Amino acid sequence: MIKLAIFDFDGTLVDTVTDITSATNEFLVKYKQQPLPETKIRAAIGEGIKSLLKDVFPDAISRPDLQLEFYQSFLEIYEQHYLKSPKPFPGLSDFLDNWDGEVAILSNKTEKFIRPTLQHLKMDHYDWKVILGGDSLKEKKPHPMTIDHILSLTGHTKENVVMIGDGLPDVQLASNTGIASIAVSFGYTDLDKLKQHKVDRVIHHYNELQEAINSLRLTP
Repeated sequence: MIKLAIFDFDGTLVDTVTDITSATNEFLVKYKQQPLPETKIRAAIGEGIKSLLKDVFPDAISRPDLQLEFYQSFLEIYEQHYLKSPKPFPGLSDFLDNWDGEVAILSNKTEKFIRPTLQHLKMDHYDWKVILGGDSLKEKKPHPMTIDHILSLTGHTKENVVMIGDGLPDVQLASNTGIASIAVSFGYTDLDKLKQHKVDRVIHHYNELQEAINSLRLTP
């Protein structure tokens, strides 16, 4: 029986692509690069902005110092953008209001941006049992450490949790650790890419999530 729903953040709980795009392009202009279309940035969000920055600046791959400079610079710029236009995906609040289990957040987004966004969207009143960002632990998704940490804090077993996400790290984590997974088609990663990994269910709107979880509960 599923007792804990673990959500990814960007592209799953909250639509943040507009602010990430504007911050990324401001960063690129700062370093004398051409701005990128939202479609390219959107596709990169699931893999992480660090991966996108490496694509744009290939010389940085062998320069950890340069990677750190770029990443810190991006975070400074993003801090001025990230609360401009985030919005929860349709149907999310209805699900959270009626879900009889527990909820947690497991994201590769820097943790310091997650809680203020929840507050901004008035989603902080939900009883999030755990909120982890990409810098909260030594490892991030899809490393099993992330799930092990959540299980240790909540007391649940792998059979009692489901990972809900839109990115490859989400479905890879579920596949690697043997937990159930639900992919959302309205996020930032092409659904065909997600289906190349083990995905138990796919939803196209949050009004389908309760039924998807119920069907997992019936699975032996």
